[in-house]
Amino acid sequence: MKYDVPSPYKSAIYGLVFWLFIYLLAPVKYAYPLSFAAISLLLFSYVLFFAGYWFGNAIKLVRKPYEVPIERKWLFNLFLFIAIGSAILIACDKFLLRGVSLSNGAFANREILQDNSPTIIGIVGNIFKAAVFISLFLYFQFGLKNKVLLWLNYGILGYFIIENFFVGSRSIPVFYTVLFVLILVHFKKVRLRLKYILGISILGIVFFVFLTELYISRTIEFMGTRSRAIEFILMKGSYMDYTKVDKEFITFVMSLDSYYLQSFFVGLISFLVYYLHSVIEFSYLIDNFSSDAQMGSHTFFVISKFFQLIFGTYDGRSLDYVPRLGKYTTFFGDIYMDFKYLLSIFMFFFGYWQARLYKTAVVKSNFIVIPLLLFLCILNFIFPVFNLISGGNGIYLIIGFIILGLFYKILSAYNFTFHVDKNT
Repeated sequence: MKYDVPSPYKSAIYGLVFWLFIYLLAPVKYAYPLSFAAISLLLFSYVLFFAGYWFGNAIKLVRKPYEVPIERKWLFNLFLFIAIGSAILIACDKFLLRGVSLSNGAFANREILQDNSPTIIGIVGNIFKAAVFISLFLYFQFGLKNKVLLWLNYGILGYFIIENFFVGSRSIPVFYTVLFVLILVHFKKVRLRLKYILGISILGIVFFVFLTELYISRTIEFMGTRSRAIEFILMKGSYMDYTKVDKEFITFVMSLDSYYLQSFFVGLISFLVYYLHSVIEFSYLIDNFSSDAQMGSHTFFVISKFFQLIFGTYDGRSLDYVPRLGKYTTFFGDIYMDFKYLLSIFMFFFGYWQARLYKTAVVKSNFIVIPLLLFLCILNFIFPVFNLISGGNGIYLIIGFIILGLFYKILSAYNFTFHVDKNT
């Protein structure tokens, strides 16, 4: 059987081209120089990532019969049960052990989580929430027809998205939604026809304008007037320290009579600044990071935190070594703080690992790695913007996909499957 396997390699290329397109067209200026060292390190890291991917893809794998599970529904139910257990563990961690409340605002809940150390229950729950994506994938892969179980799967995924809104997270709901849509597209449950794309685009723009208008209204509460609020957003936004909006564009926005058009352009330029600021912040990081290499404890903090909690040595997390907190520094910035100029070597092996995953899906028809490959496509696309390993709880999903993928293979090896010829 031939599977339609997503390519992380192509995703990285598309993401770089998209970033360059925005960089060339966006009406922004930069108040901090993009240093030669930063540009060189970024380019070299991309080159070695692609080199590692090419090398990994060039090594041949031995073809073998693919495995068809006999107990397909049983396997789906098992992973759905794991997803339900994960949701229960996360709810216990946040609402019972750490004090999050639905009566609080999102920012208050976020402060509560920051002030209360995470528990082992929460870490385990977050790792195994990957089961909700695997169970959804298996439902379509196995061609199951139980709509009740499918909607239960949707409901659990919806819970994971909504509960992050209650703690002030924006990135996690977005990435989970994108991964969900990619799974639907992979199985052609959502077809990218022109009329659907136009319809979704119109709804997206309306929702986008609505959210921006809410943000402007909230800013008016402490700025006094709408014009002052818009100027504040476009001149002193969270990511605008070194990435500045052209004054001519601000004048253009202020001259618009329609509040809806103002909201659209305010939201648009805010997104563009958000998308572009990371590279400049990476340059600042290279120039000002004077601490020792963190040796993986920054990007892969969850792993060290888990073992510290087990042995009772966890005493909180200090980020004193980070030059500018709260700023994104591309995917590469976090890795740089861990390994400094060995960043490029890391990228080589990261590309190699992704190629081997891709190869096992293509050559060995190992479809259980496809959800992880879809996640890596998202991660690679936003290389110039955001580190989805250290941010957006991405490390939990990666670990969860790996553990649950191995678990699936173990089950498949013990009388849950039969072997068939590749040509049948």
